[in-house]
Amino acid sequence: MNASTKEFPTLSQRVSELDLTDLLDHASSSNPKTEISIILLSVDPKFLPSIDTIYDNPVARCRSFHDFLRQGHHRTACVLVAPGNRAECSSTNLEDLLSVRSGKPFEVIVHDNGNENLYIITDTSDKNYVNIISEKQELNIQLSKSLKNIPENNLQKIFLFKNGIKGDGIFGFQTDIFSNTPEQSGYTPLGSIIEVTWKSGQKEIIFESAADIIDAEQSGRIKFNETNVVVNTPQIKWSGGQMTERSDKQISNKMSFSGGQITEINEDELIVTFVAHRSWDSTGKTIYYIITDVTPIGPSKLMGVKHSQSMSDLLTHSSIIDQYQFKNGIIGSGSLDFQPEIFNFSLDEENYNPISKIYLVEWHDPKTAQILQTKSDIDSFHNDDQITVSIARPSNSEYIINSPIVDPFQ
Repeated sequence: MNASTKEFPTLSQRVSELDLTDLLDHASSSNPKTEISIILLSVDPKFLPSIDTIYDNPVARCRSFHDFLRQGHHRTACVLVAPGNRAECSSTNLEDLLSVRSGKPFEVIVHDNGNENLYIITDTSDKNYVNIISEKQELNIQLSKSLKNIPENNLQKIFLFKNGIKGDGIFGFQTDIFSNTPEQSGYTPLGSIIEVTWKSGQKEIIFESAADIIDAEQSGRIKFNETNVVVNTPQIKWSGGQMTERSDKQISNKMSFSGGQITEINEDELIVTFVAHRSWDSTGKTIYYIITDVTPIGPSKLMGVKHSQSMSDLLTHSSIIDQYQFKNGIIGSGSLDFQPEIFNFSLDEENYNPISKIYLVEWHDPKTAQILQTKSDIDSFHNDDQITVSIARPSNSEYIINSPIVDPFQ
């Protein structure tokens, strides 16, 4: 039995009263052959300092709820007692803490380049462009400085117009043009920004292709500024295809990762709604991510997102990050139906990259599995020979995911 002072305010009263005793009696009657422990969600010695002298039950202290899970107390009969301000432990939130998803979907502005292509912008390598794009779409995007280290041959060109005919482009002029689209075999969601400026005296037109833009630059009508700024621009809809819309629109902890990553494309309001998956960064902080592109083609079809074969070239590149998925252990709504994923970047450091290669974590004895929350947890249990960590190779191919970090609560 788990209880908290948020939902049971009387627990914050003196323990000499009957509230905790009633809880212990109820737990004992439910588990007559088991010794009931009292777990305090606080290591502060001032919180219930003499409780072990009042009750004969074993008493243990945990620093946090995740510490409670890591120590395996959730697999025993116990009464969990928290200080009055520890709302994280209310029973209505317990399932959320074990969940890999946010019940709140992530709605993001879709950009339309006028050629039946709808795309989103999630990350960029430049702080100034973070501000420009976030203000334009009224939704914050992420700074990923490491994107600038992606090799040029793994990037497409994205042309942004800084003057000319007014339109819906990032700078308020004609729509942005991509050198590569999902219909092409070399599609990549990552692109290097080229700022385009019309020269004085030139007749301004609307360009519809990268080839036309390059021709105009070579003929001297426009000029380029190759910024070396890299952006992550996953395609949502394109000529002849789109990301799969889920048939089950209600987001829940039991949703499968297969069947689509979006619940709706609203072309009238230019909004796409994603399922936001809960996970942890390397230090154990909660993060949310979406899935937009995958290689190889098998998992991409299963998850209903665009296949990007070019991402496989990044498998050994130092800029991308590692994502750890769990093959067995504690049941949850992670990508393989077990606990949430762990990433090897920290929100407190500048090592985030939306492109991640996948590793699999497998418990040698699933009965001893615990919730792991940090990269150091993985390293520790691996060093103790309790888990195996191996690189994922579905269909004997590199497994790379475009998994941008998002904030569904902004």
